[in-house]
Amino acid sequence: MIDIEVPGFTYKTPDGFYKVNFDQLKINSKSRNVLLTKVAYQPTLNKAAYYRKKGEGGSYMVLKMDTLLLTGFNFAELSRDKKIYAQNARLKNGSLSIYSDKHYKSPPTSQIGNAPHMKLMQMSTRLGIDSMILDNIGISYSEMSDEYSQIGTITFDHTYGTILNVTNDSTKLHKQKLMRANLSSNFMNAGKLSTNFVFDMTSKVGAYTYKGTLGKMDLTVVNKMIRPLLNVEVKSGNLSQITFDIWANDYRSKGTFKMDYDDLKVNVLSEAGDDGRREKKGLLSFMINQVLFNPSNPDLYGKYTVGHINRRRDPNHPFFKAMWQTLLVGIKQCVGLGPEREAKLMNTAGKVEKVVSGVSKAKKMISSIFKKHKTPEELLKEEKEDEAKEAAKMEEKRKRDREKAEKELEKEGTGN
Repeated sequence: MIDIEVPGFTYKTPDGFYKVNFDQLKINSKSRNVLLTKVAYQPTLNKAAYYRKKGEGGSYMVLKMDTLLLTGFNFAELSRDKKIYAQNARLKNGSLSIYSDKHYKSPPTSQIGNAPHMKLMQMSTRLGIDSMILDNIGISYSEMSDEYSQIGTITFDHTYGTILNVTNDSTKLHKQKLMRANLSSNFMNAGKLSTNFVFDMTSKVGAYTYKGTLGKMDLTVVNKMIRPLLNVEVKSGNLSQITFDIWANDYRSKGTFKMDYDDLKVNVLSEAGDDGRREKKGLLSFMINQVLFNPSNPDLYGKYTVGHINRRRDPNHPFFKAMWQTLLVGIKQCVGLGPEREAKLMNTAGKVEKVVSGVSKAKKMISSIFKKHKTPEELLKEEKEDEAKEAAKMEEKRKRDREKAEKELEKEGTGN
């Protein structure tokens, strides 16, 4: 019998950007258990310093777990063949947070072959876990906008579930080639989200399916995500239910998306002033709500819109971004933004901006004429100078916003 207790341990990755640590490791061969407490994989630098040192884009990831317990562990396989086999793995009271600063760019890189189940198959270590249990895990993704220097966040709180047949062992996969995940979570700590994934571990093109439901919620909760990144906010909206059923691989996604909702209204916002406030663009918001968006599904006449998805994947999009872009196609169709309407929306936005800008310029021109006689050439020159000043002023403001955002990040510790 082996009974070992190992105190706290820390290991830095070769590049110096990350460290792995735990408080305690307990091994008991008689009960065939392995227990790790306070496990963490996190950066060695805070967000601002991390990106400055790295000098390019990418993810800043923090993974923490109160306990990681392996039961039914096969010590003989580990000793003889360096294989990690266990009946169960329980991850309890943990968090996974991913952050991305879009001020920093990386050259486009193909993500083909990098889906989670394909990465598992590429591991040199043989792994075989019959069931992996997630017990209260919080998941979040945050992004710093390169245009507005604001951080938008999406969260999946209190995630529970089971992942079956977590293995890259060809012998096990010959008997059962599918890995299944049944998960439940609170989306933005508001709506109940239930999702079922099925991964074909032997597929050369990374085939997988996912289907699920999202329950009732107030749609204004998504403002935490969209307001900082898109300068748009949901003014009102009640979601009854979302259901989706998607088949996908490394190259394409197909499926259906249904969204039942009512009283949907959005506000398009101006850029924040020096005081941080953003004003609603009233005319543009009115046009979008009245002309382009479906305020409810089914609509006032009982017509129900279903999203039909058939989308080619952008090879540079990571796995979860590709999933989000797929679901976004369904969302757009349900709210009325098919390809034609979306093009109309962009055209309408441009026209409204031109009208507002034109009215402002006309007022200024008339005022100038009455104040002092000027030639058309002088007025045109003055207009161009004003536009250049406004552009420089906006660029300077964005620079200040970015510096302010970085100073706020500097105050954070590492692993936040």
